Amino acid sequence: MNLGPLETLMSLRKRELEKTERDLAMAVAVEKMASDAVKDAEQRYLEEREFASRPECDDFVVSAFAQWMPQGRATIRAARQNEQRAAADRALAQTAMSMARAAHRAVEIVYDERRAEVRRAELRKEQQQIDELWRPSA
Repeated sequence: MNLGPLETLMSLRKRELEKTERDLAMAVAVEKMASDAVKDAEQRYLEEREFASRPECDDFVVSAFAQWMPQGRATIRAARQNEQRAAADRALAQTAMSMARAAHRAVEIVYDERRAEVRRAELRKEQQQIDELWRPSA
């Protein structure tokens, strides 16, 4: 049973699927890190604001917070943009994996059908040989 091209295609599709699964895992990890960075930036901003709002803080602390505030907000904005890019990359990786999975499954179906055809042909040939052995000579 020679299914060479189909076996090659099956192997390629399997490798492609494995690669897209790894890519998706990496994209999910990057998205998680980006989400954590947003939470960290927002938490730091809240902590700084809360500290500067304490009644015992002098004008120097309040002034320092006021000077730092644009940087803190910019950090949050950048982290959110990074998170959005990571989410888009994850969605793209998820789509690529779905497509690779579908392509692999399509080849798998064709491969299984072809193997079944070849097996049926082999069985028919064996049956013909058996029939010829048992057929009376003329």
